[in-house]
Amino acid sequence: MQKKIIISGLLIFMFSLVSFGQPAKIKKGEKHYEYYSYSKSIEKFEEISDKTIEMKRQLADSYFRTGDYYTSEQYYAEVVKSDEKTSEDVYNYAYVLSMREKYQEAEKWMKKYNEMEPSDTRGKLYVENTGFFSDLQDDKGVFTIKNLSINSAEEDFGTSYFKNQVVFSSSRTEVKPIKRKWNWNNLPFLDLYV
Repeated sequence: MQKKIIISGLLIFMFSLVSFGQPAKIKKGEKHYEYYSYSKSIEKFEEISDKTIEMKRQLADSYFRTGDYYTSEQYYAEVVKSDEKTSEDVYNYAYVLSMREKYQEAEKWMKKYNEMEPSDTRGKLYVENTGFFSDLQDDKGVFTIKNLSINSAEEDFGTSYFKNQVVFSSSRTEVKPIKRKWNWNNLPFLDLYV
């Protein structure tokens, strides 16, 4: 009898810890999301067992912004099937589908978005140019892409000419006394290089 009371007491104690911990994790997840710390936001929201549609929406966006389009697609799929979906959810779902090269499905959802927001030019252009992504896939031989020796393993982009020199942005790191990282992607801040 005494064993049953002890086990029951332990179970009640454990359930109360879980239920008290959930709101704190939700607040932390929301705060991280608000400050663009998407990987930390994901970490907190994934610990929540009963996710609301808003949490799923923020998870979908966080995964998208960290480059995990597969998981982003899964969460957006849940959001757009709910009664709480917004037109922006439908647009974001169509967009992530196109990132995953699911062009026909993306076009279907973009048509739904266009029906929800007929005055938005994003939806109009998409619907007026169906098959656009298929056309992009055709190699017309206009450009040649090469990996240059000056490229790093980091994000190098935004090339421009300035006074007979090439200027570009990069997240590459150099020896610095203080290393700072951007919350969004956890990479070093961008610098300009010549």
